[in-house]
Order: sequence, then structure tokens, then C-alpha cells
Amino acid sequence: MARSKVHCALAALTIVAATCSSKADNYSGGTIDIVVDETASAVVMLYVSNQSFEDDEVGIEVTLDGTEIIDRKFDVGDQHNWIPFRVRLSPGEHTLEAASSTGVTFQTQFEATDAAMRYAVLDYWYYPPDEYGSSTPRKFGFMIQDEPVAFD
Repeated sequence: MARSKVHCALAALTIVAATCSSKADNYSGGTIDIVVDETASAVVMLYVSNQSFEDDEVGIEVTLDGTEIIDRKFDVGDQHNWIPFRVRLSPGEHTLEAASSTGVTFQTQFEATDAAMRYAVLDYWYYPPDEYGSSTPRKFGFMIQDEPVAFD
């Protein structure tokens, strides 16, 4: 995560993410398109967010099937600031991996289909222990579904 640039082009894949930058504060709204497979009709709307006031700016790198698709800093802001990435990819089983600048890693598999858009959310979480001993360790949460998410 020491890199500050997004690598948007890889040898055999075309990844279009021209507005995807390494600074959290210059996201100007809208959906960032990432094309992993130009001929594919499967689409996953991936929302990524930092939900930690303690780690108020976190670098998050996301790879899809071993190809880096996101490498940027995410600012917690008001904690309700999911950045949408529309990912076009081939139908079938895919592996998503995430890594944070704080050392947290995550891996999951999901299915993409031609039939309809899928909606996924990747959140970074951390709350240190409070006076009652309650805390949330540094971690990623992930969910994927066929219906739009509530904040969409």
C-alpha cells in the first residue's frame, strides 16, 4: 500500500478508472467505471467505504482475480460516504481481495451473472476499546446481493 498511484492498465486486461485517484479528498462524486472485460455483460456495483473515525484516512487496495482494480485512500468523512465502482467483468465465480494500509487483509468469492447487476459493499471498520471495554478490531466487512443496497 506504499504506492500512491493507481495502476489502471495491466497486460491482458483493460481497466478504465481514469477518475480513480490515490487521494480520498478529490473524489467529486459519481460512479467510477472499471472495465475488467470489455466483452462481458456482467456488472457488479461495488461500494467501498472507510467506517472508522479512529483511522480517519485508510489506504485500501482491492484486487479482482489477482488484478488490482482499486488503490486509493478512503476518508471516513461523515462515515456515510460509500464510493461506487461499476465493475464490468465476465460471468462466473470471482475472487475479491482487499488490503488496508493498517495491515488488514480480506478475501472472498462471489458469483457474477449476465442476468442482472449485483450490488456489493466493502467496508473497513475499526473502533478502539471505549470506557466500557467495547471495541471493533480492524477488519473488512463484505456483502453482496441482487437488490440495490439501502443507500443506493
